[in-house]
Amino acid sequence: MQNKGTIVRIVLVALMTYALLHFAAARAQLEQTRQLAGTLTAERERLETEKLHLTQLLEAGYDEGTIEALARERLGLVLPGETVFYFTKDREDQTDGTGSWSGS
Repeated sequence: MQNKGTIVRIVLVALMTYALLHFAAARAQLEQTRQLAGTLTAERERLETEKLHLTQLLEAGYDEGTIEALARERLGLVLPGETVFYFTKDREDQTDGTGSWSGS
């Protein structure tokens, strides 16, 4: 009889330990989810602010061309199908010092 009581206690301790560990893991995951939600909320608010600003510009009389130019300049946006070129400073050995191509 005493062995049966000991086995029951061991099983109960094991189950309580498992439940405690499972609860701790769930709590850590909940905290990560809350942090992600905060990050996404801040990003959504930033985008809503930008949208409001662009809407105000449009209502203030800016035409779509001006809005497009602002989006290209400030946000670096391009239209689908456009090719973007990035120019870098010419190396000194490629020019003759006046900015003209020295050729080779």
